[in-house]
Amino acid sequence: MNVLSIAASYGVLTAIFQHGWLHSLIGLPGPVPIVSYVPLFMFAILFGLSMDYEVFPVSQIEEHFHAGEGNRQSVVSGLITSARVITAAAAIMVFVFGSFVLSGDPTVKQFRVVWPSP
Repeated sequence: MNVLSIAASYGVLTAIFQHGWLHSLIGLPGPVPIVSYVPLFMFAILFGLSMDYEVFPVSQIEEHFHAGEGNRQSVVSGLITSARVITAAAAIMVFVFGSFVLSGDPTVKQFRVVWPSP
């Protein structure tokens, strides 16, 4: 899932910035080159975020399992327990990365694409 998420982000980055799709929505005059270090930073940020969003539900599932719940019920309980926290963290990240679109610098706009959605 991590690789799929990163590949999708790279595809969106290429479509918007190199091919110029939807460029007017984010305030670009047309296609712009992708800065060489953006894909490297994207990989690091996306991998870190995706691992973070995986560790928290799995730790909740483990806690429910050790509390004596069955396999299926511990998964359901763990996901219910962690859903609000993960959704709130994702909403915060959407607003933080979304604000990058307001910048006039195309390189900063490219970092907005780092956050697809969890």
